[in-house]
Order: sequence, then structure tokens, then C-alpha cells
Amino acid sequence: MDYTDLDDLIRGYLPNVTSDEDKATLAGMITRASRTLDGRTRREENAFAPAPAEAAGRVFYGEGSAVLRISEYVAGSIDSVTGPASSLPEGYVEFRRAKITGLHTATTQKILTPRVAWERGVPYTVTARFGFEATPGAVVEATNQLVRAWWRQQAGETFGAVGDVGQRPQPERGIPKLVDELIAPYVLDDVVAEEDEGTIERGSLFDADTNSTGGRGWGRW
Repeated sequence: MDYTDLDDLIRGYLPNVTSDEDKATLAGMITRASRTLDGRTRREENAFAPAPAEAAGRVFYGEGSAVLRISEYVAGSIDSVTGPASSLPEGYVEFRRAKITGLHTATTQKILTPRVAWERGVPYTVTARFGFEATPGAVVEATNQLVRAWWRQQAGETFGAVGDVGQRPQPERGIPKLVDELIAPYVLDDVVAEEDEGTIERGSLFDADTNSTGGRGWGRW
């Protein structure tokens, strides 16, 4: 799926593009930019497409922690969680921490504790509306900005940051800084790097009901 509309892009960012040939080129750039953002945020292809109307099942494996990491899903859309009877926790609550979406095995009164784990290596099937309710506005804007940058690079235009006064302006190349700033909240953590740093084992827990900063504690998820 493309994360922006060709007509909206031209109207808002490249109004001088009028020929059918140039529009076809831009359409291809939009698709390429959309897939580039998938990869740059470490997500699967079409990750920012609106979620399907119907819930569907996906399999996720436990990591021996209180949080079962799962793909992005529409809040409140989880229909069921199934797995081997001997390994299935008695209950769970939706859990969101910076860039982490999952299910937390909260105890009674929805207090988040690390005592009950989703067993490592055990497959759990979660049925939900996976994806975003709608493509995030920041991702749409990042797609527009990236395509415009590529178009200008192709045309040899000068844009982006300029160095010292008197220095000849240089065109910005690659992924513009603004694009990275826009998608920064959606870039998934590098799990391998976190494990190496020893930081993946702890974090500020979120309130189980509101998913916002509530009572804080340290411990294994």
C-alpha cells in the first residue's frame, strides 16, 4: 500500500508536475518511499496500512517474560488468545510502552508484575485487528517529504541545510533529517542491540487500564 495519494502530493508539494510521464514517475516514487519507510522503521511491508475490518489470527512466541510482544493492533480489538493449556496464562491486559505493543499477564486488580511469564518458545495465537486504525499522519507527511526530496535530487535542485555563510549550498542527499524525525516514534527497537546493552530486561511500566504513565516500577516484563 502507498502511504500518500498522488494528487495530494502534487497539489501540496510539487504543483509544477503536470505531465502524465512525470506523474507516473512520481507514482513509482511514492511506492518506493512507502517501502523505504517500512524498512527504516524495522517493520513488515505495508505495516502502516489501515487495519482490516475483521480480526485475524497471528502466532507469536513467548520470550519468558510477562509481556508477549505482538504486532501493532487496534486497541480493544483482541478477540482471543490461545495456546497450549499448560502454558497459557490465566489473564492478560493490553500493554503499550514506547515502541512496544503486547499483552501483559497482569495479576488481580490489573497490577502489573513480572511473576507470570509467557513461556519462552511457546506459540500463542492472538486474534485481533492487526495494524493501525489509519495510516499515522506523521508517516503520510514523511512519505510526501521523502518523495519531494527525491524529486528535487533528480532535478538537481539545491535544498536542505546550508553550511557556513559564503559556502556554496549543497543538495541534501539520501533520507532527509526531517523524514527521520517524523518517523522516529515509529522505529521499532533493535532487540539484539538492547540485549547486548542489558536494557531489555527493565523499563517503566504503564498503567494497565490507561496505557499511560502510572505507577512505576522496575523489573522483568
